Amino acid sequence: SARNWIRSRARSALLTAVGSRADLSPSIHILAGHDLGDPAGHDPARFRALLEMLSSKAELIRVEDAVEAVKERRHVDHPMIAFTFDDGYIECHRHLAPALRDAGVNAAFFVNSRYIDATPDYIERFNQVVRSPGRLPMTSDMVRELADEGFVIGSHTADHSKLDRPDHDLLTDQIVTARAEVESISGRPAPWFAWPYGRYIDVCDEAMTVALDTYDTVFSGARYETYTAHGGRVLNRRHFEAYWPSSHVRYFLRNPRAWEG
Repeated sequence: SARNWIRSRARSALLTAVGSRADLSPSIHILAGHDLGDPAGHDPARFRALLEMLSSKAELIRVEDAVEAVKERRHVDHPMIAFTFDDGYIECHRHLAPALRDAGVNAAFFVNSRYIDATPDYIERFNQVVRSPGRLPMTSDMVRELADEGFVIGSHTADHSKLDRPDHDLLTDQIVTARAEVESISGRPAPWFAWPYGRYIDVCDEAMTVALDTYDTVFSGARYETYTAHGGRVLNRRHFEAYWPSSHVRYFLRNPRAWEG
């Protein structure tokens, strides 16, 4: 509607105005993205430009180093940034990983195990669920190549299922079985898990228990003002996208983060 369009433009203007002047907080920032935008018109150069800007304002670090620093509750005196991407789209292999590699860092790619190498019918259904039409997943060869190059491959469930109800069979399939499937695809252990949709209302208590029993580290996509939850075993990530204007990313990384408890 016209009202929503006006609100969106006003919000964008605010983010641009404030973000263009914002400094990044001296915190450990773990970003969570998905893709390069509309498949019909995405521009890989935008992510490279974003990386260039961020590297001028912060230290880009490997995602394992960021996770270790957060778990150890290290004090930092300058902004540090690490990257993760969910779902396992083909642009992760074609564009995002090469840009990160050229910037001297890696990322964690949280993949949906049954989306990888899926049939066209499954891909179409999956894309409808995540409201991202026209996309393609990575192949298992692509995932394994990224793993061989030092990128981290984690689990994002088997089918991008919402984990907000205590269905034992569903939770076992989407959390436990999915880990084994991801490990088979990547050829590496997969001790990290990010639940779909990322909000705490999207994961029930039973699902959180299964995830914490199955994985060493679990990642959210919410409550970014605090580093962790559940005694340091859930790490909170900040949503961003690789195609966002740099001023918008600066806006969301301007506030300092606090430790749990």
